[in-house]
Amino acid sequence: MSVVALAYVGFVALMIAMEKHHEELMQARPTPARRRVWRWAGWAALCAAMAVAMYRWGGPVGFVAFAIGCTVAAVLLVFVVLVFCPRWTVPLMTAAAVATAVLVPLGV
Repeated sequence: MSVVALAYVGFVALMIAMEKHHEELMQARPTPARRRVWRWAGWAALCAAMAVAMYRWGGPVGFVAFAIGCTVAAVLLVFVVLVFCPRWTVPLMTAAAVATAVLVPLGV
């Protein structure tokens, strides 16, 4: 659960790093520095999700579970939210980040 939430945060951050999506979701033109920050945040969240998966399920199983299952679920969630209710994308990212901060220490 926390791995998918963290992967969702990473993919939304990478999506916001793109100029088109940034303008759509944030109603502002992104500066190069802001796009760089979103890109770094996205990759950091994805790396953290992979690390949590590998810690929870062991190295090889965690990597495969992250690479196949968790990323597909997170990308599907990003796609569905962006297509059907784009205004919820950023609030859901914030909620997923908070939920991950709570769930990871609990081992969920």
